[in-house]
Amino acid sequence: MALASQGRAAEGIEPLATAVRLKPDAIDARRNLAEAYAIEGRLGEAAFHYSVALESSPEDVHLLNRVAWILATAPETSVRNGSRARDLATRAVRLTGGRDIDSLDTLAAACAETGDFTAASRAARDAQALAGAQGLTDLAAEISSRGVLYAQGRPFRTPGGGP
Repeated sequence: MALASQGRAAEGIEPLATAVRLKPDAIDARRNLAEAYAIEGRLGEAAFHYSVALESSPEDVHLLNRVAWILATAPETSVRNGSRARDLATRAVRLTGGRDIDSLDTLAAACAETGDFTAASRAARDAQALAGAQGLTDLAAEISSRGVLYAQGRPFRTPGGGP
């Protein structure tokens, strides 16, 4: 992950993949491998490794959001799975009591992917309001731009690994 922080995530993939092969239950290594894949735009591989990590930590809100975000917003049809994304994002929102911006934003994207644009718009408004209340104006603006898509009946597609 040190390489990723230097913009060299691709170089870190092989050592992380080796660590996961040697110790498949090493959740931190698997999570870091998933993050490196996401940074590199290899979203199918990222979703796979996040999902495996999630099996060991089913209430990890960060993992729930990362998997759900990719499954809801990946440009590749083969990677997206709106119903699973919605289930995972709903669980994250429940675990955070509806007070986590990322969970609400992810739920909005997942709802849009399943075609429920009313719920997507509602979750996006809630996420935007929380971001605004916390003074996160840039994040509020990003969420608002996604909300415009949902109001138009269009899902959000991300070119990279996440919000």
